[in-house]
Amino acid sequence: MLIGTLGFDVFAGSSVEKNGLTYMMGGTGGYLLGYVLATLALGYFAEKGWDRSALKMAAAMLIGNALIYIPGLAWLNTMPYAESVAWTVEKGLTPFLIGDVLKLALAT
Repeated sequence: MLIGTLGFDVFAGSSVEKNGLTYMMGGTGGYLLGYVLATLALGYFAEKGWDRSALKMAAAMLIGNALIYIPGLAWLNTMPYAESVAWTVEKGLTPFLIGDVLKLALAT
């Protein structure tokens, strides 16, 4: 994240013209913040031994997903092109749920 913030072209969909903070202020900015929050939380849970139990690991992963989606959806909903909360959920959550459930199932 730090390298991307400094303006290096490391984010998917970024370009020479739109990178760094300019890119991070777009529709995916909240998700990028969420990744940082999820990383911190999952590291904490792993230190507490949650990675040694399938049930606790699944709970940690659900919390991690929530920490990505909550700021991501909230930020996406503030974009000028966001038509409604329903639109935000349709575009920013629904397409990813099946993949997230499959990844959670495979990881536990």
